[in-house]
Amino acid sequence: MSGPIITLLTDFGMSDGYVAAMKGVILEIVPDAILIDAGHDLQAHDVQAASWVLAQYAFSYPDGSIHIAVVDPQVGTERDLVVASAGGHLFFAPNNGLLHWISRNTAGFEVSRILDHVFRPEGKSNTFHGRDVLAYAAARIARGFETFESITEPLEEFEIPAWGEVRSRGDALEGEIIHVDRFGNMISNIHRTYLEQVAWNNVSVQVGEGRISNLSSAYADVMPGDPLALVGSHDYLEIAVYHGSAARSMGLKRGAKVVVQGDAKGPVSSGVRG
Repeated sequence: MSGPIITLLTDFGMSDGYVAAMKGVILEIVPDAILIDAGHDLQAHDVQAASWVLAQYAFSYPDGSIHIAVVDPQVGTERDLVVASAGGHLFFAPNNGLLHWISRNTAGFEVSRILDHVFRPEGKSNTFHGRDVLAYAAARIARGFETFESITEPLEEFEIPAWGEVRSRGDALEGEIIHVDRFGNMISNIHRTYLEQVAWNNVSVQVGEGRISNLSSAYADVMPGDPLALVGSHDYLEIAVYHGSAARSMGLKRGAKVVVQGDAKGPVSSGVRG
């Protein structure tokens, strides 16, 4: 019988032994754990990218999986470390916005603060809470030595970043680029459901100085080098260039405004969220 699944997402890279140290803490407690390297080459300190990436893969794993995510520029400060329960999974992370997309897109999201006395017997370094607290606490729960309730207490304030809001402006939706993947595709915070709220005619998507006149269903709907807009596998509107990088060719990056507009037969809801 296989052990519990534990995924690891960090900005540590693989050359300094930090990821291996976290794995060692886990395996000492849970020798049969199935450890999955979700990714360790995120840009250093990029919490926003980590939040997006975590939400793309976590629920592809079976119920009961545990996810540890460590991108923690404020390590050693008064910021809290948390464990969240969502969709039959547990998430261990700093309270710095990293669980933003999990919290917004998962029903029944519950988050609590990890108690201060929860850390491995060797001690708690102010520079490596991923090893000394998060990996240790996750392993203790995975092994059945602890429960969600036994290692946590109520969290006073869950960190909600400013990025991610979608706004309505008349017959248009305004969002922003929230992630740029390794292909240069620019992913917005405008979800498929927002586009389906309205029976659009003559749809256009504006990003930066460029305007795309319709929505495509696949990258190959246009000629190589041409830009397109489509709903990606993540169910969010993205801007791409077929056989190219949209971010590079348009000179844009995360935070660029995206406007979807058309002749709407139905109302555009206000106050929608990413």
